[in-house]
This record gives sequence, C-alpha cells and structure tokens, in this order.
Amino acid sequence: MVDLTNDCLYEIFNNYLKKYPRQLFTCLLVNRQWCSIIVPILWSKSTKHCNDKRLMKIYLLSLNEKEKAPLNQLNIPFPNDSKPLINYTSYTTYVNNSDLKKGITNYLHRDKYESNYDKNDEIYEIFNEDKVAKVVEYSLITMLARTSKKIKYFSFNEITSNRLVKILENFLYKSTTLTTLIFNHIEFSFQAIKALANILRKNGSLDSLTLHYCTLRCSEYCVWIRYRHDCEEEGCDEECEESGDEISDLYYNDHRCVELKTLTDALFENTSLSTLSLRDNIFCDDIAEEEFEKDLYRNKTLASFNLAADVISFKSAKVFAEFLYNNISLTSLNLYNIRLFDFEGFKAMAETISRNNVLTSLALVNCGIGLEGVKAIAEVLCKNILTSLDLRGDNIGFEEAKILTEALRENTTLTSLSLSLSENGENTTLTSSNHSLRENSTLTSLNLSLRDNTTLTSLSLCNNQLGTEGVKVLAEILSVNYTLTSLTLGGEIKIDGIKALSETLYTNTTLTSLSLCGNFLNQVFEAVKILTDALCKNTTLTDLTLYNNKLTVKEGELLADFLCQNTALTSLNLKDNQLGYLGP
Repeated sequence: MVDLTNDCLYEIFNNYLKKYPRQLFTCLLVNRQWCSIIVPILWSKSTKHCNDKRLMKIYLLSLNEKEKAPLNQLNIPFPNDSKPLINYTSYTTYVNNSDLKKGITNYLHRDKYESNYDKNDEIYEIFNEDKVAKVVEYSLITMLARTSKKIKYFSFNEITSNRLVKILENFLYKSTTLTTLIFNHIEFSFQAIKALANILRKNGSLDSLTLHYCTLRCSEYCVWIRYRHDCEEEGCDEECEESGDEISDLYYNDHRCVELKTLTDALFENTSLSTLSLRDNIFCDDIAEEEFEKDLYRNKTLASFNLAADVISFKSAKVFAEFLYNNISLTSLNLYNIRLFDFEGFKAMAETISRNNVLTSLALVNCGIGLEGVKAIAEVLCKNILTSLDLRGDNIGFEEAKILTEALRENTTLTSLSLSLSENGENTTLTSSNHSLRENSTLTSLNLSLRDNTTLTSLSLCNNQLGTEGVKVLAEILSVNYTLTSLTLGGEIKIDGIKALSETLYTNTTLTSLSLCGNFLNQVFEAVKILTDALCKNTTLTDLTLYNNKLTVKEGELLADFLCQNTALTSLNLKDNQLGYLGP
C-alpha cells in the first residue's frame, strides 16, 4: 500500500470532500496528518458561515486585549469558554465584512443583547442604529487581518475611511498573499486613497481590484487649489491666499487631484493587476474624474476591465480607444450602462475593438451600440476570436440581428451569447401573430445560424417578449443542436410556448441548465403542470431557475411532487415567488 503525499490528500479533501463538510469533520479524527490538512480547508473561508453561533464564539475568543477594549465598553457578551487550542483564524484566506456583520447581528440577537438596556438608554439607540454591530465587526476584521498571514480575498463594504486606513496600512500593506481587493459603498478619504496606492505599489500578488459605489475625495487643500485656479480663469477679483512652494507642488499637471494622481500612478506602475472593475464611483469633481480615467488608461497589463454607469464622450471615447489599442493583454472587456452619446466617439472605439486580436470576452450591456456598433462586433466575430458576447439591453433590431447571425455562421469559437432582441419592450424583431415566423423574423435567421452551430454552449434571451412562435423556434433548435447546455428565456412565455419547450425537454439530452425568469407562470396553472411533467422525465437537467414567476402555493405543490420524482436536479432557484410556508 502506497502512502499518499500531503499534496494528494489536500486535493482529495479540497476538491471532493469539501462539498460534504460533515465527512471532513469526521476525517479530522483519523490521524494527525489528516487533521493538519483538513483544518486549513475548513477554516479558509469560515466567514461565509458566520450565522453559526459557535463560529462567532471562536472569533470573539481570538480577540486580543486591544481588540476587546471597544467591546467591553459596550458590554458585549463574551463566551465563557476557554481559548481554542488551535489558532483556527490563522488559516483564513477569505474575509468579507458583510458576512461578518450578519453573523454579529444574529449573535447579539440570540444573546438578547438589546434587552440588557432600557429603551431610553443611549446604548439602546446605538444598537438600533447598528453602530454596535459595526464596532464588533471592526474588531473581528482587525483580528482576522492580524492573525492570518494567508489572506487572499478581502472585501470591504460600508466601512468608515479611518478604520479602512488602519487595516490597509497596518496589515494588508505587508501581505504577500493578497490577490483580490473589493471595496463597496465606501467614502475614501485622501488618506485611504494613499493607503490603497501604497498597496498597489508594494503588493506583487494583487490580481483583482474592485471599486463599486465608492466616493473618491481629494484633500480639502487640493480642492481649494482647484477652486483658486477656477477663480483665476474666470477673472475673479477675489483674493486667494497663497502658501509658497506648497501651492506649486499641488499646481502641477493641469491642477489635478494629487491623491487621485497618486492612485492612477500606482495603477500604472503595478504589473500584477489583471482585473479592474469600476462601477458608479463618485469623484470630487469632473476634472478629477476625467484625469483619473485618462491616467488609468495608461495601464497595459490588464487582462479584464469592467466599467459601469458612466458617460463616454467623443474626447474620452478616443482616449479609451487608445487604451484598448495599446493594451495587448486585454482579453475581457465589460461595459455596463455606458451611454456612448457621440457617434464619432463610439466609432473610434468600435474600430479599435475590431482590430483587437486577443479579446475573447466582450460585454456591451445597455450601451446603445446601434447599427454601426453591431457591424464592428460582427467583424470581430468573423475573426473567430470571441468566445463570449453579451449585448443585453441594446435593443438589437432586425437589421442588427441579421448582421450578427451572418457573422455567427462564420464564427467557430463563440460559446456564450446573450441578446436582447426586442425594442422598447415590444415584439418588433420577432414574429407577431400577424406575420409568418419563417418569412420575417430575427429569430428565424438566428435559428438558421444555430442549427448547425457546434461551438455555442450558452444562449441567453432575457426580456425579449419571444411569443409562442419564438419559443417554438428555440425548441426546434434544441431538438437538433447537441452542444447547447445552458438556455435562459424571459419575457412572459405563453402556455403554447411552454408546451413546445416541454416537448423538447422530454428528448433533449444535452441541456443541463434552464432559466425561465419573469414569465409569470402562475397565470396559467396548466403551464406549470406541463413543465413539471416534462422535467420529471428529463434526466440531464441539473440546474433550474424559476426566478420571479409569481408562483403560489398551488404551483409549489406541483414543484414538490416533481422534486420527489426527479433524480438529476442539483440546483433549484425559486427566488421572488409567492410560495409561502407551504411551498417546496
């Protein structure tokens, strides 16, 4: 008998048994070797299980005296247990303060923390305002950052700038394992911006940075300098005080914000970052935002770039196009709600995208790309490079879809396609009841290109008002296409459409994931019955999503019967329905 190495055992436990944590806990007792391998696996992402009171107790017991002090002032109930023999938190690789916050709130409620105080007491008001939970949260975050030298993923959500600065400067700045940093809903002070810039310069392992719904502010002095400059340009007679050399230091480079300039310089100098995601961030003024974007586009090492909720004008679009042209490593570009108002500006971007030879994933969601944009994308498709294309919310009309489907016939690499074919919520590009689907329909041409397609594995057609005939076309595609494994349909599919789809599910053996969102299946009880009858016979579908279908208890009973008979399904999503307590 050959003894397995630690590496082999780790792969076995991590890739298979981690799905069955109870079995992992049992394996802990086999021998010391197994224990030393399994404990790090179980505790690497422990913050995901903060609702477990036992876990919260271990976290609280791991606090040092300095971290306990703020909690003692608030009379937080501490467990009476002895400190764990094993330093479990040292194995933490994943920290999300949102998970911690939920666990803390549940822990305090279970221990009836708020009942210890009179409702008129100040402490009760603090609890109601959620301030107590935030104090505990900060102590736990500090403890995890202090005790673990293996953190790879750190997500901050709604944390004060002062606390953020301390964690960034005292712990994460020294980290050699950190690969992912996420910031959500945070108001960055100029000290926090500097701290983040220092990490970008120092950290050679950081691979992904996310800034969503954040406010990036300059120092008050920097804002005053820009105000003084504006006054001078407008010929303002109001005297502005000067302070010698300090003004000239901040006055360089078109009077841009020094802190943001520091951050973009750090992004430019960083060579390890491959993924950057920016969404709905607020800058101190338009000048700061424009300069931030201009400097950001100097980076030439990004492999994935996500940008959301912004307006790209002719000037900035040309700068962005230059960024795409110069960045030879960018393989994934995702733009969300980027309104490309200027045609010439978008044309510059489109031409650059069509010349790109490495881009494999492209998302232009709700960007209003228009006919010229579709033509540019079709050129990219014909080059056989893209593997994923997402054009949701772009209201692809008949002419645009015709161009796309022609390109799809030539493309042999695309595996994932997401489209919104309808215009203004109306079925103008698909067949209506007064027109023949075979004679005049975008989906007909799509059908012709997909029937013989052997590479596409995922197709998403959300909010498309497909209609009965449209679903029938898709059902026909499923009956002859043997590569499509994932299908998403949304937009009030009627009972005849459900019948056509269900008939295909009886015989289809390749589809493993089906999503029917926003179809209001509760309006026709028979439609749910037809669908569940087909699913009972289907043996390949493993993932089913019936999100936002207004399903009630009546439909829930059908789903419960279906689940009792089906042996293949492993994932079921029933969010935003009305199943009640009697639902499945």
